[in-house]
Amino acid sequence: MTERSTPKTAEMMQQVLAKGWAPDENLPAENLEFVPVWIYSYGYEAGCRLHGQMLKAIYENGLPQDFLSSLTLNAGDEYANKLAIFDTRSSGATEEDKQNLLAHMFNFTRGTRLWGTLPSYTMVPGVHVVVVDWNTRSNGHVLVQAGAIQAELMTPHQVTNAAQLAMEAHLARHPSDRPRSRAHAH
Repeated sequence: MTERSTPKTAEMMQQVLAKGWAPDENLPAENLEFVPVWIYSYGYEAGCRLHGQMLKAIYENGLPQDFLSSLTLNAGDEYANKLAIFDTRSSGATEEDKQNLLAHMFNFTRGTRLWGTLPSYTMVPGVHVVVVDWNTRSNGHVLVQAGAIQAELMTPHQVTNAAQLAMEAHLARHPSDRPRSRAHAH
């Protein structure tokens, strides 16, 4: 097994910009170790919200116990609640809002069947999970995921395509979960 080199912050920023994403405003100054695992939040009504690359410590050990002990709902409901708050402030979301949403998204994702089927980042060039959500016509809220294996950060276009495929697969099994019209979204 070969050691993976951890990309430097400047190299990561160049890749993020080249892929069409807006950069993080407050990347940490310390040299944190990242693994080639990315998660993306995509809303049917909101589009590509944000993405994050996993820190090795979080990937291997999970979220800090003080964070987990503060949760009162199941992971999916916690994430859905944070999405509702985040979407109301999307243009004014702070870095803390973004990191909080990523933490809740990871907490949800890590407990799903998809997460259990993904290969370890040590076995593939990169692991990507797109979490898709939408409100149904009957005011339900649906969370589904898509996984991908590739070395580089997904572009917003690739995330949108993965989200569409995940939605189509879900709706083929659950047609009553059709999303409400985007015109009613705002």
